[in-house]
Amino acid sequence: MDTATITPGHWLRADAAASYARMRAAGMPAGITSAGRTYAEQVAIFTSLYSQVNTGRDYQRWDGRDWWRKNDGGTGYAAPPGTSTHETGVSLDLPEPARAWVRAHGVAYGWRHDTVRGEPWHMTYYPGDDQHQEDDVALTQDDLERVKEASANGLTVLLAEAAAGSTTRGRQAAAALRAITAVDADALADAVADALPATGGGITKAQVRQAAKAALVDVLTGGTGKA
Repeated sequence: MDTATITPGHWLRADAAASYARMRAAGMPAGITSAGRTYAEQVAIFTSLYSQVNTGRDYQRWDGRDWWRKNDGGTGYAAPPGTSTHETGVSLDLPEPARAWVRAHGVAYGWRHDTVRGEPWHMTYYPGDDQHQEDDVALTQDDLERVKEASANGLTVLLAEAAAGSTTRGRQAAAALRAITAVDADALADAVADALPATGGGITKAQVRQAAKAALVDVLTGGTGKA
């Protein structure tokens, strides 16, 4: 199991840790009571609450034997060692106000309160419910090139719409461009042309630059052709 430290002394399974980091970045308050645990740590917690002495209180089965809650064992739940979601690194015990934040927003990040009796602080991560898993996935070079090309193509279309005033967004773009004071249409057109992807079909970069300048001048001057 791949794990990651989320705060000093606390760890989670790697995917749960990444989700926790996304929640913190989204505004979740700091504060952790318990996170991932080793088997030995779960044994220590369980045996602090339960023993093989029949106290008449609630009991659980572990290691082939019955374990009753001690008279001084409180009311909190402790899973038998080997069955706790803390041991698999997908559960957090949270104090307030972190707990309230996760209750309000955690579902979108894959976290929800389990119906563990007497433990409103116990939250568990379900990766299948995490809507933000792709948020921090690194883009490949191919991905970046596709984004660049799509952005350039979108800009070309937007400039054409701005020049023609044919769409609402085109008119808004034209108005925004006209609002730029002391704009240098030539320099701006050069920058736009340089940002466009390489052309094909015999069209040269100079022709692209010329077309970009013409379109921008038309937009910036409101179709008069005069700056």
